[in-house]
Amino acid sequence: MGREVECAEEAVATVSCDDFLAVKYEEVYAALYAHLQEQRKSDPGFMVDDVRGFLKDAYVRMGNEGIGNGPLFEATQSATIAAYEVVLAEWLDELAGED
Repeated sequence: MGREVECAEEAVATVSCDDFLAVKYEEVYAALYAHLQEQRKSDPGFMVDDVRGFLKDAYVRMGNEGIGNGPLFEATQSATIAAYEVVLAEWLDELAGED
């Protein structure tokens, strides 16, 4: 099965494959970013090291190329990694500002 067929199966008829993947990326990123911000506010046990662990796991999943990751998985995993990285960087900047 070629990449074009995979994209055709994943995309809605009126949206190109690239557009579909970009929309999924934004949806996953926004949802995870909002979730992590809410968890920071509402869960006193949620720590920077938790985010570091989630980020490490996400990189491992992204690196498992042998299991046949497709374009949708790669887009959503990239969005997941980006959200963890941004939240971690913002949190570390806040902590550095408190010193």
